[in-house]
Amino acid sequence: MNGKYPKDFWALVAGVKCAEIKGESSVKALADKVRAAGLTAAADEMEIFAKQEGHHGVILDELLKKYAPKNSASAQKTFVCKVCGYEHVGDNPPEVCPVCGQPSTAFEEKVPPAQKTFVCKICGYEHVGDAPPEKCPLCGQPASAFTEKSK
Repeated sequence: MNGKYPKDFWALVAGVKCAEIKGESSVKALADKVRAAGLTAAADEMEIFAKQEGHHGVILDELLKKYAPKNSASAQKTFVCKVCGYEHVGDNPPEVCPVCGQPSTAFEEKVPPAQKTFVCKICGYEHVGDAPPEKCPLCGQPASAFTEKSK
């Protein structure tokens, strides 16, 4: 960590959680390539490791929900380390990534995804989110009855 420690322990835990979750998908993708190369046993071991990475993220998320103080960090920016996936909340990226030691130049600002609006073709109900609901709460139609509203 090059002598640079984060000022906020819970922000560090949140950042490591994101890195663990990202690590699961990264290791799984690598395992798929290893399997395609015919190294089945190695790929099997890598998939076990990938699941462990994801589980670490789940455990850290549970710790955050249970113990981390609630604050209004939503007004601050989130920066993601391009090397390890660590997420830092603040006005600027940290000088050094506390997980992998990369400099602040390895961070990119995380832009929240734009919310989509889905409209039920039957009753006109509008749902805001990443995907339509499983079924319309007004008329009961399935997700296939929704279309994305253009902006």
